Amino acid sequence: MVPKNNYIFCLILVSLLIVVVSPLVLVFPGQSLANYSAVTLSVCITLGFIATHFAGNEIKKTLFQICMMAAGATIGSMAIIKLWPYHGTFDYFTLGILAPLFHLDGEDAYDATLFEIFCEIWFVLIFAMLLIIKIFRLRKA
Repeated sequence: MVPKNNYIFCLILVSLLIVVVSPLVLVFPGQSLANYSAVTLSVCITLGFIATHFAGNEIKKTLFQICMMAAGATIGSMAIIKLWPYHGTFDYFTLGILAPLFHLDGEDAYDATLFEIFCEIWFVLIFAMLLIIKIFRLRKA
């Protein structure tokens, strides 16, 4: 499952880290964190190189599986938000923590609601994936 070539593994791992981390940086409400996209990219590349060159095979396998699950949850969360037919109902599903916490109003408050629903869907998808993995492992044993 994990590529044997270190360069291919590093490229895949960096790509997965970018898919996982970039929506959190670029979509965060309020003041734009897009200025930090270069920092985010460099951190992902650095983590990919460190994991590739200094980690053992078992750690690489675990890190690869975690990144695959997180990337799947990120893509799934964005797809659910985009395909949800009733965008006005997002207020009913969120806790409404970010907008009051950061004193946001107007469009920034709506963006905070979308960010909260993104995080909530992300966590639900991660827990669903972990539950499915646990069920399959129990059925194998």
